[in-house]
Amino acid sequence: DLDSALDTLESQPGVDRFEGAIDILGFYWPVQPKTILGFVVSGSFDALSTPVGDIQINQFLYAASAMHFFGRETGDGIFLRGDFGIAKASIDADTTVGSFEATSDSGTGYLLGIGYGIPVSDESRVLLSINISNKSIEDEDISAVSFNVGGLW
Repeated sequence: DLDSALDTLESQPGVDRFEGAIDILGFYWPVQPKTILGFVVSGSFDALSTPVGDIQINQFLYAASAMHFFGRETGDGIFLRGDFGIAKASIDADTTVGSFEATSDSGTGYLLGIGYGIPVSDESRVLLSINISNKSIEDEDISAVSFNVGGLW
């Protein structure tokens, strides 16, 4: 319902919409050849700028994460990623009729991804991935699909 309301709002004159995703912070440790486990904070957002103000909806996932690489070494070639953890959502609105902020209760969520790692030096890699996430928060399911560019050191 929220997505269709945002789509309707976006179709109005003078409304701009910007959507994005980011892995805010991640720490990983090798557990076996070509597999790393860790913790990551990931998120996605949906921001609308309207003639009467701005609205932004954020989704966050605080998760345990695993990545397995199928190339010659960690960070090389095709990889799979799986995250599972605590999900939250928030909304911020700043309009001509007032401001509003709300944060959800905690829920659960997961992220599944497939990507490709490109070694750029002995110590660093560029990771390109497509991720699908789902968060179950306050009896609602919120999904997102994202393309991410990241780094691994």
